[in-house]
Amino acid sequence: MRNKNIKNISNIIKCNKWGFENGEKAKYSGCLNRWVIKENVFYPNLGQEWVFLYYQPVRYNVEYLENSDTLTERQQILACIKAGYWEIPISAYGQRLTAWCISPIFCINCKNFIITEARLYMLSGDDDIIAIKFPIEDIEKVKSFISKNYKMLYYETLETFVEENDYIFI
Repeated sequence: MRNKNIKNISNIIKCNKWGFENGEKAKYSGCLNRWVIKENVFYPNLGQEWVFLYYQPVRYNVEYLENSDTLTERQQILACIKAGYWEIPISAYGQRLTAWCISPIFCINCKNFIITEARLYMLSGDDDIIAIKFPIEDIEKVKSFISKNYKMLYYETLETFVEENDYIFI
């Protein structure tokens, strides 16, 4: 039985490589920064997917600016933008609104569907930017890692997490 307090977002992710469509602020405002259930499109009764939507913060590298201590915060941001001293963490084609998804991996050749693994991947349109395979019993651990680190999650941080837990990039 599904928790009725969790919002179902079956059709929430409709985007292309360049941006999410139809007014992202209004459409996604209730689902940001938390894991929500998305029914599995291919096998609707055989498992669920989890999706985590968030706005990626831009990181301004103020330490590269000369005399940064004499500038206001706004002046620092403008100087960083002008000089190119800014970056987005793991980026889906430079989009600010990003989605991580966890879905089960089914054993298709089996007589009965057996779910022993899952994958974590970043969505951007129809492309998977990053995909990681991990044991199905580690879903809560993976969800917790993304929830704690999404604001400044860089590839190096993710790579360390994958290596420490013997997960596999796919």
